[in-house]
Amino acid sequence: MKLTSTVCIALILVGFVLYGTLPTNAQTRSSGFKLGFVKSLDDGAGDWIWLASTRKKDRVDRRVVAKIDAVGSGRININGRDVHLRVTKDYLPDKNFKVGRGGYQIWKGNDLFARFDYVFTWLCPPENENCEVYYFRGVLDIQYKGVRRRVKIVGTGGS
Repeated sequence: MKLTSTVCIALILVGFVLYGTLPTNAQTRSSGFKLGFVKSLDDGAGDWIWLASTRKKDRVDRRVVAKIDAVGSGRININGRDVHLRVTKDYLPDKNFKVGRGGYQIWKGNDLFARFDYVFTWLCPPENENCEVYYFRGVLDIQYKGVRRRVKIVGTGGS
């Protein structure tokens, strides 16, 4: 009996020590924010962004978590509300677009800061001058009201 209670107390103490050493992200994850689908968007040119785990039906129906237009403004849906954003930096180190290469963007909005790192997964064939579409994948690192979240994304862009 004494051995059992000693083992139980030891396990409880180990649990408290492990919980105290969890990174801040893990502790705030349950009280974090949720990405939803943008409610108000236009069908103009720009980037359409989905979570990588989004069903293909949502991609067909154009239900996106973020949309950035051709002039660098856009929206992202957080906790059911569209948050307006603007691209403050658009870095593409290699102007020779190739599959497997990419860059990053910095987005800012009300209580929001995000870095979007991406690589191109498909580009128009060079001989097709009428094609202006590209596909990409990447990671979106969002800080919203002091909570940070990283998500894998896929997207498409062009006109």
